[in-house]
Amino acid sequence: MAALWHMVVSIYGDRYALSIYSDPMVGTIIVCSPITLASQAFFTFRLWKFSKRAILFAPCLFLTVSRFALNLSFGIAVYRIRDIVTVVHEWWWCITAIFITSIACDTTVAAALTYSLSTEKTGFKKTSWIIDKMIMYAVGCGSNRHCHYVRIFLVFSSIGPVIGCYSAGELAQALC
Repeated sequence: MAALWHMVVSIYGDRYALSIYSDPMVGTIIVCSPITLASQAFFTFRLWKFSKRAILFAPCLFLTVSRFALNLSFGIAVYRIRDIVTVVHEWWWCITAIFITSIACDTTVAAALTYSLSTEKTGFKKTSWIIDKMIMYAVGCGSNRHCHYVRIFLVFSSIGPVIGCYSAGELAQALC
């Protein structure tokens, strides 16, 4: 919110200011790394608690930690470089990798939770109803985040770093 306020109100009309990452935007990108790690790690931990299968848990944990490392390294690069167009051109691979690992992690967690919960059905009506609700929650949370990342990734990859400085900064901030 501070980044949006800074770009829309504080530096209104300053064209040069829109071509660099402001301090609130850099802070947002860096702070979002551990927040996203906590969110994805929570779903991954939930998967471990339900399944107790390393074959389902390990890939999700790897994707979660990889996304954290990529997002943190991108945040440090943004802090050091500050020019939006330069960052997007030089770190295009990292932005793409962040989106892909996020999409893969959310999809894998939702599918694995659905699989492990569906194997727990006992045949009792109330228990099956509760498990069905948990499956719907897992799919809903996973598909919501999945659709968000897919939508932003498609816009970012179709328009790419050719777009104006403000849009590039807005899309890079959407990595959070």
